[in-house]
Amino acid sequence: MDVAWFVLQTLSFWTGVLVAVIVLLCLLADLRTLSVDQTWSPSLFWGLAGVVHLGGVVFTELLFVSVPALTYYLSRRRVHVRRR
Repeated sequence: MDVAWFVLQTLSFWTGVLVAVIVLLCLLADLRTLSVDQTWSPSLFWGLAGVVHLGGVVFTELLFVSVPALTYYLSRRRVHVRRR
């Protein structure tokens, strides 16, 4: 039972790291793409939300900051990009 718990915990941790890295890379790619846009050019400060999200893998309390921040970013992005 202890071995199964260890395997599941390790798998869960590394899956969380993988998902957080994917979120961070997609966010940075989106920021880079939108930096050319004339109507809305978000600052690289939003990349900090992705870094905080990555830290949320270890310190889950950080997810209470990163998830709302990333949700706000996506809602602003939706409003500005949809206007084109």
